[in-house]
Amino acid sequence: MLSVLICTSIFLAITDPDFFPKMDHITDLCLRPPEYLFNFDECTGLQAKNPLAPNLPAAPNKPRYEDPSYRRNGTVDLLAFLRPKTGEVFGRCTPNHNTQTLVRVFKEHVCTLPSDASLHYIMDNLNTHFHNDFCKTVATLSNVTYVPLKTGEERRQWLQSDDKRIVIHFVPFHGSWLNMIEIWFGILSKRFLKHQAFRSELFLAETILKSIEIWNDVFAHPFTWKYTGEGLHEKVISRFNKQLLIENRQMDIQFLTKQLFLMFNIAHTYSSKVQTREWKQLCDLLVEKRNYLNSIIDVCKKERLKLKAHQAFDQLNAILI
Repeated sequence: MLSVLICTSIFLAITDPDFFPKMDHITDLCLRPPEYLFNFDECTGLQAKNPLAPNLPAAPNKPRYEDPSYRRNGTVDLLAFLRPKTGEVFGRCTPNHNTQTLVRVFKEHVCTLPSDASLHYIMDNLNTHFHNDFCKTVATLSNVTYVPLKTGEERRQWLQSDDKRIVIHFVPFHGSWLNMIEIWFGILSKRFLKHQAFRSELFLAETILKSIEIWNDVFAHPFTWKYTGEGLHEKVISRFNKQLLIENRQMDIQFLTKQLFLMFNIAHTYSSKVQTREWKQLCDLLVEKRNYLNSIIDVCKKERLKLKAHQAFDQLNAILI
């Protein structure tokens, strides 16, 4: 019997229709950073693992041996702020990462900075990052008035407004990889936490805080941003073309609608960043695969979603065909 080995790689699909304008904002900010720019995120569910058997240390021409079995002694969350200009990190270990915890740690961080400095924070779109309580905190620390807003979109727009001392800059949805704090989380895991045994949550939290202290004293260095997004626009079009070409049955109406709006926005604003052959293939596929696209839309029972999908399809057709 012939067996086939299939290699699998992970990629993060871009689904935010406004991904590229948001990405441009973040990359411009990182390429020309203000004096006090910070990258913030939560590293959640860090496990206090304690191996069930002792490790065997490495020896000449012999690797280190570790038993994969372990006992989990709880978890902690880490809320961390990276200042790219210096590479220094401010972090607090907490039992959770709810809005009240975010507000408390955010206040603590702001209080370490000059009271007259303009502060800029890059964050993802976790709901606590634009909760009304967090907006009130930003307003208080910025000495401005905040009137509670109903929708998340309205609150994000208010947080991003630059007419106050503290400005929050949101990465695109599914764009956490544009946040440099993720690089530092990888450093923390590989340099400081890997291969260690943690008897308790408290011991894990103490180790993390000590690691941050050592990092700031010994290893901290500027994080220089160089990424511009070059080539990503075409890659997004190419991947959508492949999805259409194979008539991927995993595609649902919501993913399809976001992709159609994303294609439209790229065509409208960034058409020159994609080679003509990719646009031509997309045009041909929109015609050839019309029945496939309609089948995805028609199977949906929600008229609102179907209407939005048809709107996205018509807009894209109008600009391409």
